[in-house]
Amino acid sequence: MRMNQGVEWAVHVLLSLAWVDNDRPVSTAALAASYDLPPAYPHKQMQALARASQMIADVKAEADAHAPSAARIARKAYGRD
Repeated sequence: MRMNQGVEWAVHVLLSLAWVDNDRPVSTAALAASYDLPPAYPHKQMQALARASQMIADVKAEADAHAPSAARIARKAYGRD
């Protein structure tokens, strides 16, 4: 099975960003240039990553609100709740 090109590119970019030593932002234009892509492509893919990240955060928050966390279960078990 072949990975979607957008997903593959996103993985490459996330790894590249993880290897950057400083905490300064990296523009999508710089990312596009480093991968020899049109500037609009990384912008579009980064927007998709941001939406997916927010969706995952929303699902996690919803799950945390409805299911007791391990820490909450431990506090209750040891009478510290």
